[in-house]
Amino acid sequence: MRLAYHAGKLSRKGVMLDMGTGTGIIALYLQSRGWMCIAADNNEFALRCARKNAEANKMTLEVRHSDLFSNISETFDLIVFSPPCGHMSKFPAQVELLKWLIPKKLTMINIFVKRARLRLVHRFLDAARRHLRENGSVMVLLYPSDFDLNNAIWEGSILEEVRDMRIVLLKVRHDQIDSTRQERTLQ
Repeated sequence: MRLAYHAGKLSRKGVMLDMGTGTGIIALYLQSRGWMCIAADNNEFALRCARKNAEANKMTLEVRHSDLFSNISETFDLIVFSPPCGHMSKFPAQVELLKWLIPKKLTMINIFVKRARLRLVHRFLDAARRHLRENGSVMVLLYPSDFDLNNAIWEGSILEEVRDMRIVLLKVRHDQIDSTRQERTLQ
């Protein structure tokens, strides 16, 4: 919900993508604040929750099944993403359960979880820049190890530190905008 709070403080409204929407709370909150929202997730249960929450709040929300940007072709003024803390889609459900039961510092499973999350974050950021409108932003919840704010493509600012995580607002660096546009036209 802290992501929604910070996104709601942005003065400019427009078209927004809530990537990994889960319950849809961020998209619904921002839609109530004047944004046009698309909610996307690759989990069918999450999508059902987002639809039910929209109905319960008497709102219409466009909800899409998408593995990151696989079913997203639009560009956005804002993309919000709260990556799962343990994205391990290549591992069985039993491993998912184990990672919650075993203390984090005592297991190799968490090394795999961290690496999988890091790959997911970088995959997301690589694709997200091609889905931003001019002056568009990405707001994302990151562990400090997920992303280097001195990145060559992105410029960022930390909006808030939440325990061991950061809410970060990212924009494509001005010198990278032309190369991003060229990539869009080539695809």
